[in-house]
Amino acid sequence: MKLNKYIAFTLAETLIVMGIIGVVAALTIPNLNSSTADKEKVAKVKKIYQNLDDAISRAHAVYGPQDEWYSGKTEAERYKIFFERVTEFMKVQKTCSPNTTGCFTKNQGNALKSGYAVTDTIQKFYQAILADGSSVSFFPFSADSGGCSENYCTTIYVDIDGPTKGSFTYGKDIFILMGTQREGLFQAWSLNSTEMAKCFKFGNTCSAWIMQTDNMDYLNADASGKCKNNTSKTLNLFANPPVTSCK
Repeated sequence: MKLNKYIAFTLAETLIVMGIIGVVAALTIPNLNSSTADKEKVAKVKKIYQNLDDAISRAHAVYGPQDEWYSGKTEAERYKIFFERVTEFMKVQKTCSPNTTGCFTKNQGNALKSGYAVTDTIQKFYQAILADGSSVSFFPFSADSGGCSENYCTTIYVDIDGPTKGSFTYGKDIFILMGTQREGLFQAWSLNSTEMAKCFKFGNTCSAWIMQTDNMDYLNADASGKCKNNTSKTLNLFANPPVTSCK
């Protein structure tokens, strides 16, 4: 009787292969999970941006320009008018008055990098939790306050995962959007090299990075924009060509 010989792995060889597979999985799966989570956050930021922009545009169509909303009104009255007229065109599950809790985790968000601080007081203004669970806080201000190219501008603070989730950190789950009557809603400030540098350090201008690059690769860079996993690359939207990814 003729016996057939088969080539197979020994137990030791099988264990070695399984070990290699385990190491590769341990190195790649966290990166894949992180990349997927970042893509979901990018989608959330862009969706909230679109919803807010639509609501503000509809409020202008119904009530006219913001100059007319605020004529003869105090600052506190302006806060309330803007909040009521914009949220009229949004799906809201909860509202919070100025200087109250319930819509945001706390009054001040954490800066993206340690050693830096963002002192904006989010709960100072009218706030709401939207139907998708995200939180928004509205700060309409006049040209007299500085930083506004028109009679009235608006700063909107957004926590994409609401008051009970996330790290409450700028650039991770808190983002700032701004708007004017003429230009409508836009990303946090007009992104230039100075504002881009703030994104790497403070995180409070990173909505502009997201809207222009569709990624959150600034999370993979240090406070100067240098990529952590590739120190030969420094993120820079204003380079030629722009460097928008650490990959």
